[in-house]
Amino acid sequence: MDTITVTAQEPFRKLMDNEQSVKITAKTISEALQVLCRKFPIMAQRLVDKQGQVRPFINIYLNQEEIRFLSRETALRDGDEISIIPAISGG
Repeated sequence: MDTITVTAQEPFRKLMDNEQSVKITAKTISEALQVLCRKFPIMAQRLVDKQGQVRPFINIYLNQEEIRFLSRETALRDGDEISIIPAISGG
């Protein structure tokens, strides 16, 4: 399996034991999200809904490409980076 770096911005960093980034191993985007949710169960409640879909107010990127436009089965490579960023709205 390949080692992936997951980085998170506030408020998600608090859900990752206050770490800015963590290393996980996974073969696909879907597997990476599952590993992350198992490692940080409290994050799972905020990150995905009951169907396992990423909540709409969260943006997740694989190497700067939003995962909503990729298959959840997209293969990951050693050194890839997944970024978790809360959606920002203004008014």
